[in-house]
Amino acid sequence: MALKVLMLKRKLDEKKKMMEAAQAKAEELNTREAELEADIEAAETDEEKKAVEEAVAEFETEKGANEDERTALEKEVAGLEAELAEEERKQKEAAEKREKEVPQMEEKDLIKAQRAAFADAIRGKKEVRSDYNMAKGNNGDIIPKTIADEIVTKIANISPIFEKAHRYPVKGTLAIPFYPASSSHVINAAYAADFTELEASSGDFDSVDLTGYLAGALAKIGRTLVNNTDVDVVPFVEDQMAEAFRAFIDQEAINGSANKADGMLTGITQLVTGTYKSSVTADDLIKLQCAIPDAYQQNAVWLMASATRTQIRTLKDQEGRYLLNNDITGEYAGLLLGKPVYVVDAMPAMGTQNNLAVVYGDLSGLALKFSEELEIQVLEERFATQHAVGVVGWTEFDAAVENAQKLAAIKMGGSDPE
Repeated sequence: MALKVLMLKRKLDEKKKMMEAAQAKAEELNTREAELEADIEAAETDEEKKAVEEAVAEFETEKGANEDERTALEKEVAGLEAELAEEERKQKEAAEKREKEVPQMEEKDLIKAQRAAFADAIRGKKEVRSDYNMAKGNNGDIIPKTIADEIVTKIANISPIFEKAHRYPVKGTLAIPFYPASSSHVINAAYAADFTELEASSGDFDSVDLTGYLAGALAKIGRTLVNNTDVDVVPFVEDQMAEAFRAFIDQEAINGSANKADGMLTGITQLVTGTYKSSVTADDLIKLQCAIPDAYQQNAVWLMASATRTQIRTLKDQEGRYLLNNDITGEYAGLLLGKPVYVVDAMPAMGTQNNLAVVYGDLSGLALKFSEELEIQVLEERFATQHAVGVVGWTEFDAAVENAQKLAAIKMGGSDPE
């Protein structure tokens, strides 16, 4: 705390104590004034009257001095409070200015140091400055936030599911409340009249629980690259780790695993039974799109495997126009019924009855827990015979549908046309 602020606060405390004493004196004088009023009424002899007059004169002098003191102290307290508030405001502005200026001056150097520390850890260098070194976590060193952010960004760039799902970047178990559309108790609005009680209604809430399942991704880097000091190994590690996590996230977010993540497909309740087992028809796609309420259509997309998209590419409308249109101005492979199509290798294939081969909807209906505080371990010995170094990354992961109204799927039929 600045010395001037400390000094002003001490002065203010002293003056407030003096104010309290002066106020206590004023209350005492009020009591004495009432007593003098009674004495005046009771005085009968000249001697008694003279004594009361002297007491009143003394009282008036004392009361006036007390009022003057309290007035002066009130002004001093108000002045000190204003001065203190102004000084604290100036110091707060100065502190905020320093906070803005110092990170701007140091951020670039800090990022450079963090990347260097990460590269040194990969190269096996032990002498790293402690202020830039990576902290220890339960599963290895915690990657500097700069590196972790870049990995997470790269995962989002190559995984539409990771990018568009409702992500929760936290650790531990997370309970997400939701309001089921099929609830028998709903909250209703209704007309009302003056002096008439509204009938209360309550909704039945449920919850989706996301658990922190440990997940890892392994990246291998050749020793030749690692030992080449002219090459920045950090981008190579970031790319490989992002790709490994992308493949894992796509697989688990869609299909899940027993006693681990539930995945998307197990939570989809809006199902359209396909006409055939090994192909999708235009009617199937239209029915699937219509299964999603209009409120969730704006951000809806299609998910399917590559072979499924290839088959859908051959579908035409009654005018002979392909349903899947190339969008040469956009980033997508094409638009199907006006919505982007994403190919995900983890999506089930056609050809098996009841496979959910096509998903449509707003992917934010999927809750995806992915701790962005990544931890790493450098494996120097395991791949020594391959002249390589391993870098394994650890995180916490889980995935489950949190809003089933946003997602729908085609369930492949039981037969094909003869």
